[in-house]
Amino acid sequence: MSTKNFIRFLHKADIYTKTSLRNEMGQMKATWNISYQNVPCLYTPAGSSTGIRISPTSDEADYFSIYFNPDVDITYGSRIRNISTKNRGEIIDPNWYQIIQINREISFSGKVQYIQLKVKSVIE
Repeated sequence: MSTKNFIRFLHKADIYTKTSLRNEMGQMKATWNISYQNVPCLYTPAGSSTGIRISPTSDEADYFSIYFNPDVDITYGSRIRNISTKNRGEIIDPNWYQIIQINREISFSGKVQYIQLKVKSVIE
């Protein structure tokens, strides 16, 4: 990770990619395989849709922002899990997150400074 930027990556996360398998009944079943482990990131809450949840739906999922270095290979088909502290490795959030939006922030020099992901918790 050679790119320098002003963000201090205080957390780590695991990035998973999707693999689809066909079961005995002919239905497609998604499985998630780890592609990158302990990737430096910055994890910040962006808010939630409601304060109190009785039965969660997709509209009531919590939203977060996660910042990565620009050389991290991540797509909309990826999922993020096991967000932990950088130094001690204590897991802050073991939940699954799906990617809603990918923003590549451009610096004044014209290079990508960092990747900002808007993610929401997966409710299945």
